[in-house]
Amino acid sequence: MLDFLRKKNSRYNYEIADITQQQYMFVDNSSTAEEEIVNKEILQKVYRCINSLKPKYKEVIFLRYVEGLNISEIAEILGITVSNVKVRLHRAIKVIKKEIEIL
Repeated sequence: MLDFLRKKNSRYNYEIADITQQQYMFVDNSSTAEEEIVNKEILQKVYRCINSLKPKYKEVIFLRYVEGLNISEIAEILGITVSNVKVRLHRAIKVIKKEIEIL
């Protein structure tokens, strides 16, 4: 994914895949069955919220939390400023929190 983004060198000409396929990658294997079910439900809500974000917010969330890139790397890949990445991350997280409260 990263190589593709770096080679593409243009903003928003790609689609970030539906990340619900990766929804179980953060589940703690040492938890009880009940905790695991609750964690999966929470993750499903978070991923639904992420998938409903505008592409410019979805991509920074994806690159930061799924790909594990730092803010300066994200800025370089997307061709935007570090400040812009921070703003997009903040706004995306704000939307996600708001949507989760509603769900």
